[in-house]
Amino acid sequence: GRIICRNRMVAREGLRKRPFLVVAAPFAAGIVLSESVQGVLIPGAIAVAALLALKRPSLRIAGWGLLGLVAGWGRAEWQRALPETDVRHLAHEVRVRVEGRVLEAPRLYAEGSGSFPLQLGNTPPWTGRVQVRFYRSIPPLTGGETISFDGRLRPLQPPTNPGERDRRAILERAGLGAVVSVSGPVTIIEPASPLRLSTWIDGARSALRERLARHAPPEVAALQAALLLGCREELPSDFTTALQRTGTAHFLAVSGFNLVLVLVVFWFVLVACGVRGPAV
Repeated sequence: GRIICRNRMVAREGLRKRPFLVVAAPFAAGIVLSESVQGVLIPGAIAVAALLALKRPSLRIAGWGLLGLVAGWGRAEWQRALPETDVRHLAHEVRVRVEGRVLEAPRLYAEGSGSFPLQLGNTPPWTGRVQVRFYRSIPPLTGGETISFDGRLRPLQPPTNPGERDRRAILERAGLGAVVSVSGPVTIIEPASPLRLSTWIDGARSALRERLARHAPPEVAALQAALLLGCREELPSDFTTALQRTGTAHFLAVSGFNLVLVLVVFWFVLVACGVRGPAV
């Protein structure tokens, strides 16, 4: 009996420290179960049971779990309820005149090539969000601009080889329903608002890149910008090719390794300023 009571106390303490855990796991389960559950009868019954359980203190945890299950089901159903004009319904490649709002600054893979997400605007008949891929020079973008260009709009493709990375699933999780390749000049119809946070961040990145370029050789400055700021366009092509052949290209990704480097730099700066942690 003491062991059971102790286990219950440990479980309650764990839920007290992590209150969203009891909802997060059922929420994910609800998304999965929505594939096999048709109609609203079963989710509605679960929602009623959850509300009744919340009224009883001994069943409150179970009630929150059931609410998480229903919320996950509702989220999946809401995502499937797309208009017929959404790009997720695109069946084959089409040539379109694209107009939309840039959601983020482009991620550059090499000089003159990269990608960025775009919210389609005046692009009849299609709506939704797409990933724009370009292989030519485009105007500087920070996010928030309204742009226009000619392109080829095509649906997301599943992996073709066993074990290949499923890029379609990655883009779908990011809310992107199709891919458009730029085939003409990109025109900025409306610039981004200067009050956007992304505009300030891009300006800070540009200032840091210029400072690195002034105080280090070009090759070193390019590597520092790639590691610390995620700017890879100035890396020499032979260097990136060598990284890909040796399987070390992941060092250029913004990962825990890069964050540790940044934290170490900040730690030394704080120590130099006399900042100390609490004594142990």
